[in-house]
Amino acid sequence: MTYVKFVDVLKGRPYAAGHYKIPEVPGVYIYGLLLDFISASGQLEQKFCPTAVGESGNLWRRLHKDKYERYKTGGKGVKELFDFSHTTNTRLILKRIYNDMYVYDNHLNGRNKLTKLIGIMNKGGMNDLIYFQDFNFFNHKLGLPTTGKKDDKNHIAAVSELRKISSLKSYKMAVTIEMTKVTYKDKFYFVLAFDEQTDGYNIKRDRENIESNAKFALQEKNIFTTEKHQKNAPKISIDLSEIEDILVDL
Repeated sequence: MTYVKFVDVLKGRPYAAGHYKIPEVPGVYIYGLLLDFISASGQLEQKFCPTAVGESGNLWRRLHKDKYERYKTGGKGVKELFDFSHTTNTRLILKRIYNDMYVYDNHLNGRNKLTKLIGIMNKGGMNDLIYFQDFNFFNHKLGLPTTGKKDDKNHIAAVSELRKISSLKSYKMAVTIEMTKVTYKDKFYFVLAFDEQTDGYNIKRDRENIESNAKFALQEKNIFTTEKHQKNAPKISIDLSEIEDILVDL
């Protein structure tokens, strides 16, 4: 494959409102949120803000079960969350979030992720990262003792634990996570690259190549996502023209 076009299957309507049935076929996806955005001219618009690029042998299982159901309200996800709790968003807010996503993606891979993360936070960074799986992330932000070992908690368990701490700061953390999950429930959005008629997406290596190049295409627009990718993937052309009008402009 040398050219891949992502299809705007939701046609400007979030997944929860679009009644779109995700096909159970192999493919590549870009998912994120369709957010209310205040433009430079003061106009309220809806903009697609990608948060991840991925591939799967079954798009429905990956996008609906593994992503939407776990990110939305009540979902016991364990993936990192950034602060998408705002009712309306500005370019300044989104640039700040994407800057943290850039740092997360480029500097927090491999081992000792929490140690690296704490080092960045000690320098005043990563303020828009609101959930990390190891609860010691929250202990550090709250100035509480860490456990000395991994203390993994999913989104819901972390919110429950934050509420038990009963401080104003921990309460605000819990609310921000909950509101971000509401945003995922109501505003989840994606575009897809797939073909139900051929076996063009059956080979995992090809899907991973598309995934990496889609991520590079977004990076050229200052949109950074946090899923792993192949840094030296063979170059192919990625067509994002179907979301050009609604893709956030940073």
